Amino acid sequence: MAFQVSPAIPVTGPLEYVGHRPPKRPKECLPHIADVLRETAAEIGLNRPTAAQVSHALGEYNLFSPDELAALEKEMPL
Repeated sequence: MAFQVSPAIPVTGPLEYVGHRPPKRPKECLPHIADVLRETAAEIGLNRPTAAQVSHALGEYNLFSPDELAALEKEMPL
């Protein structure tokens, strides 16, 4: 069984961060959402993908250069 999360958030202008510092790394974005997803996956018994599986899936989208994929792989908490 495959599980895919594809968020889409339209942004119409520059973002302002109020009350906290802006994220500097991808894994600092939306930490509360990541926590909820992690808890939900554990509740339903969904196994975490390996870093290789995630990297392969991201590569299939052809949205990232090899350098961008390598940078994203370093951010994966897997």
